[in-house]
Amino acid sequence: MLDNHQINISDILSPSQLFVKLANSTLGLIKQYISERFQGSIYLDQRLSEAIIYIQTGQYKEGRDLLISRVLKFDKDNMAALFAMGFALVKLGEVERGLEHFEKVFQNSSAVEEGEQTYFYAALIAYAAGSLEYQKYLRAAEICKYINRIRPDEFEAWAIGGEAFKALNQYENANIFYQKALQLNPRHKISQQGLKECQLLLTASTEKQSFNYTKVRKAQEPPKVSKGTRERIYPSEIPKIRLPRKPPPVDPKYRQEYVGIQVAENNQKQSRKPPPVDPKYRQEYVGIQVIENNQ
Repeated sequence: MLDNHQINISDILSPSQLFVKLANSTLGLIKQYISERFQGSIYLDQRLSEAIIYIQTGQYKEGRDLLISRVLKFDKDNMAALFAMGFALVKLGEVERGLEHFEKVFQNSSAVEEGEQTYFYAALIAYAAGSLEYQKYLRAAEICKYINRIRPDEFEAWAIGGEAFKALNQYENANIFYQKALQLNPRHKISQQGLKECQLLLTASTEKQSFNYTKVRKAQEPPKVSKGTRERIYPSEIPKIRLPRKPPPVDPKYRQEYVGIQVAENNQKQSRKPPPVDPKYRQEYVGIQVIENNQ
């Protein structure tokens, strides 16, 4: 575990506040390392210390300019200067460039000297916190896995990794990271809350899968019915209903003749008129009717 670096992350700290706190702690370790070592360029160390003081007091632009012109110009792979430069750039709003400088620190992990490990892993944890703040969740998770593989007692790496995996919806990995963080710091409220959320989500996911693949199949199976009940409900002897038979087919020849006869009879009925009446009798009948009406 890093000396003088572990921070009990309070539940009131946002990711941004956590990142700033870890970065400032790392800068303090860098200053301590510079003041204690007895090798290297005294000029560069003095300029680097001045730049760190600027950054710690909120003068990020002055610290950035001093690092560019007096330190990185002569030692571009100086990990302490790269980290301080990355933090200054992030605070100045150049997030992508700042994270790129943190990445350069991470890529130089194979060249870390024994004395530089004092602040190197602290810088990586701050890098993971910055990635978490700016929603680079996959990168934060990868850095925490790297740190935990080499230094398994780094509490902050387990806690930040749990948050990153939860944001990636990888609840099983997040559950493992939170449990390990609580083993190192049982009072950490963020890890306690994150562990409860992951366990609830894992339980809900398991129940959902069980419902989709087990309960639905059982519900679709027909109910089992005994033989006697089946015979009462579905009797074997059911009276058959005889449907009326269709008339036999008729030869088209006879059908035409029949239709023709019917048409002829209908025409005759329509064309029938009463028989003609002799005009003589009609006149007599009309005259009788007129006399009766007059009388």
